[in-house]
Amino acid sequence: MGSVSVSDQMTEILDGYVEEIRDAIQTETSKAAKDTAQRLRSTSARKTGEYREGWRSKRTTQSGAVTYNAKMPGLTHLLEKGHLIVNKKGTFGRVPGDHKIADAEQWGADEFERRLLRRIQ
Repeated sequence: MGSVSVSDQMTEILDGYVEEIRDAIQTETSKAAKDTAQRLRSTSARKTGEYREGWRSKRTTQSGAVTYNAKMPGLTHLLEKGHLIVNKKGTFGRVPGDHKIADAEQWGADEFERRLLRRIQ
């Protein structure tokens, strides 16, 4: 009959807790990225709808995810940061950025943190 030490028992308990935390991080990361994409779909410009419908999220690593625009990726920077207005005669103004992506990013990070803390407590 073998005896199990307290150290072995603690190690087993902590390993189980670490696995739960890892699973929670993976799940909540994916959910936050998906919800951020949904938020961007609801706040993006509606001119043709193509840019608005292009928001996607995907897992990048085991515990990482990214939200991106699959249909018009080059437009994100122009709308977020602003751009010059140019025609045949030259430059005649500037369009200010709308910062909707930065706002959604901050919301997604806050939402991830809130959900993760609720889940691990």
